[in-house]
Amino acid sequence: MNLMSYRWITLLIVVLIEGLSGLGRSASFSPFLKDIVADLSVTMVQISFAYGIANLCSGIALPYIGKVYDRCSVTGFLRVFIVGFGGAFMTLGLLAYIKPSPLFSILLMTGAFIVIRMGVQTYMLTVRCMVGAWFVNRRGFATGITTFLLASIASLMPWLSVQVHKHVIWYHFWLIFGICWVVCMSCLVKWVRKPDTPLPKKVIQSVSTDRVFLTKPAFWIIVTALFFKAFQNTGFAFHLVPICQEYGTSKEQVTRMLALTPLFTITTVFVMERFRRAPAVALFLLVDLALLTIIPYITHSYGIVLFGVLCGIYWGIRQIIAYIVIPKLFGVQCIGAVNGWISASVCLGSATGPYFMAQIHAVHSYHLAIVTLQVISIVLLFIWILFRRCFDEQKAN
Repeated sequence: MNLMSYRWITLLIVVLIEGLSGLGRSASFSPFLKDIVADLSVTMVQISFAYGIANLCSGIALPYIGKVYDRCSVTGFLRVFIVGFGGAFMTLGLLAYIKPSPLFSILLMTGAFIVIRMGVQTYMLTVRCMVGAWFVNRRGFATGITTFLLASIASLMPWLSVQVHKHVIWYHFWLIFGICWVVCMSCLVKWVRKPDTPLPKKVIQSVSTDRVFLTKPAFWIIVTALFFKAFQNTGFAFHLVPICQEYGTSKEQVTRMLALTPLFTITTVFVMERFRRAPAVALFLLVDLALLTIIPYITHSYGIVLFGVLCGIYWGIRQIIAYIVIPKLFGVQCIGAVNGWISASVCLGSATGPYFMAQIHAVHSYHLAIVTLQVISIVLLFIWILFRRCFDEQKAN
C-alpha cells in the first residue's frame, strides 16, 4: 500500500471516530435535558453550568493536548481519549441507577462532561492536523471529503437523539453507547498510524515555529471570532429544543432540515476552495449574521429552509478556515499547537454559551439572547474590517 493510500485510510478512520462522537455534542444532549432534570432533581441552569465548566476545563487543556499530538503516537493518543469518552458516557448512564444527591449528580456530571468535551475536541483536532500536514498539495480535496463525511454524520445526530429519546430511556442509551464505543473504537484505532515522513521543503520554509504564531494579529482575530461563534453555536445547540418551542416550531422540523445541510456544506467547501482569495473570515461572519437573523422566522417553511441552507454554508466556510486558511497562515510544523490554541478558544466559548442562553431565558427569553448574539456578530465584522490587512501581510510572509 503506498503512502498516500495509507494516509487516506487513516484519515477516514479518524473522521469516522470524530463523526460518531457527535453524540457527545450539544445538540445531541438537548432532547434528553428535561428527562435528566426530572430524574436527577437538578435544574436546567445547573446542567448548563456543568456543561460550561466542562468546556472551560477542556479548553484550558487543549493547547497542551495539541503539543502532545505533535510529539507522540497517534494510536496511543487517540486510545486514551476513546476509553475516557466511553467511560464518561457510562458514568452518565449510571447516575440514574446510583441516584446520588443533586449536588453529587452535578459534580459527577461535570466530570463526565469534561472528559466528553476533551474527547470531542481532540478528535476534531486530530482530523484537522492530519488534513493540514498530510495533504499539503490536496488540502482542498481532502477538506471537501472530510467535511462531507463529518457534516453527513453530524446532521443525523440531532435526529438520531430525538428518535432515541422517543424509544429508549436516556440512561440506558448512554450506558450502552459508552460500552460499545470503548470496544469498537479501541479495535478501530489500532489501524491508525502517523506516517513517519519528512515534510516538503516548501512547507518547512513557511512554517511557524513553536509559539511564533502567538505574535501574529491574524491568529488572534481568528481566535476571537471562533471563540464567539463557539459561544453562540454551543448555546444554541444545547437549547435547540426549547428554542424551537419558544418560536412555535417542532424539533422534528428543524432536525429534518439540518439533515440536508451536508449538501450545502460540501458545495460551499468546493466553491470556496476554487476562490482562494475570497475573505473566508469575513464571509463566515456575514453568513453567521444572516443565520441569526433568520432564526425568528423558523415558524414558517421558508424560514426553516433558509435556516438549513445557511447552516450548510456556515459550516462549509468554517471548515475552509479550519483546514485550509489556518495551515496556510501559520504553517504545519507546529500544527498541533496551533490547533490546540484555536480549539481552546472554541472550548472556552462553548463553556459560556449554554449558561448564557439559560440565564437570558430565565430572566427574559431566548429571543433576547439571539439579538445579543447578532450585535456581537456585527462587532466582530467591524473588527475584521479594521484589521483585514493583517491577513494579507501574513499570507505574503
